[in-house]
Amino acid sequence: RRRHGEETYYDVLEVEEGADAATVKKAYRKLVLKYHPDKHPEGEREQCEDRIREINNAYETLSNPTKREQYDVQRKAKARRAAGVLPTNITISPRMAIAKEFMIQPFGFPSHFTRYAGFGPGSQLFVHSRESAKQSGANIAFHDFFQSARFTLWWLPEVNNMCRLRAAANQALNVAHNLQEVGQEANTILHNQPVPQATSYICETSKIYEGCFRFQAAHYPGHYLAYSKPNQFRLIPVVEESDDVVCDFILLNYETMWKYMTIEEVLTPVITDYQLVEKCGVFLDDLIKNDSVRTYFAQVRGEELWDLEGWEMFFGAHFDTFAYDKSTRRVRLLTPAEQLDKRLTACRDAKAVADVIAQAGSELGELPLSSLLRLAGTLVDFAPTAGDISAMVSVTAGKKKVVGMIPKALGVLETAGTLKINVVLQAFRASQALTADFTTSDDQRKKDDCFLNLAKSIKTLLEAGSTFPVS
Repeated sequence: RRRHGEETYYDVLEVEEGADAATVKKAYRKLVLKYHPDKHPEGEREQCEDRIREINNAYETLSNPTKREQYDVQRKAKARRAAGVLPTNITISPRMAIAKEFMIQPFGFPSHFTRYAGFGPGSQLFVHSRESAKQSGANIAFHDFFQSARFTLWWLPEVNNMCRLRAAANQALNVAHNLQEVGQEANTILHNQPVPQATSYICETSKIYEGCFRFQAAHYPGHYLAYSKPNQFRLIPVVEESDDVVCDFILLNYETMWKYMTIEEVLTPVITDYQLVEKCGVFLDDLIKNDSVRTYFAQVRGEELWDLEGWEMFFGAHFDTFAYDKSTRRVRLLTPAEQLDKRLTACRDAKAVADVIAQAGSELGELPLSSLLRLAGTLVDFAPTAGDISAMVSVTAGKKKVVGMIPKALGVLETAGTLKINVVLQAFRASQALTADFTTSDDQRKKDDCFLNLAKSIKTLLEAGSTFPVS
């Protein structure tokens, strides 16, 4: 697949860099059909799901004119840098070039934005894409995400291009660092006091990437604000840039924010509204008549609404979010529990399962018993490598959460009148295995509560005439 050194979205979709929108769409449809998990045996399903996600990600960028333009600009700037060609606009005035309100995008990461975790003093700053925000547990709405990615500058008179970087949502808050010693790194937070040593920066044009800017700490020369993988926004003493640390940023006019909306983010609230009336979802014909959907295609994507094949291809490729019935042409959103179950099913090992469980909210308690028993088996079979304390802690925490949900799942079956004694026994054995290494008094209480509920379920079934299986 890789034809140009570093793999690009064009490589993922197997098209040339100059491919027009129709060619990109045709390639996307072809690849979705080729790699759709339902067309492959169980042993290849996980690999195909990962491949489809890559294809969706590439298509989301290359089919959106704004995102594609930004992506191409950054790729070409990288190529010029690699060829030793320096920017021609290094004398441009930041005061004149930067929009009044803007978003901070690390160069080379066209889907990532710097954002603040809250709107009060002490709020930390991070760098997230929409997807990584979901994975970190910050599954917030589109407008809320970008509201916390909105910045402005307050220019200071002391030195040319000296400024304070402010949260536009609350301009009393300045981006501050807590550097303790020259040569060290420091975290960044929002601060409500304009302390010069912590909140003053020199805004500079990048000397290596066209159209980029840097923020140097005014009182600590050589220290710059930087994106540090996976999601940190820190002050660092700049060394040679790497794939993991970026101090060059594109400052995008905040008014273009809505052009970064994905089709999923347009469809989700529309389908949600329909599902308040019709639990089984919305007819596709009604969905495409919606004003929000039609406006999005016209103003953001710059294309006609898809035909039936295009919509069915899209829903089939986004199986993590939507359930589409071809026979009725209805689409519905998967419930949070269904989406969680799919993410857990895609996990390759116990540590990954535990990490997803740690990020889960109330939807974990909505998982069916069959899913909880599957998770229990994965967590119990975990074999830690020597010294991997982090994985051990995560898996243990995952066990505690799962064992706490088993009685609730049994209760759902009992209320529905479908609970069987052999199922309770499976839950009993799974709970025994999950709690085998519980040691603290708090853990013991959770263990006792779990088995007390299991015993009540067995008693209820026996009183109703159930018998224990012979084996």
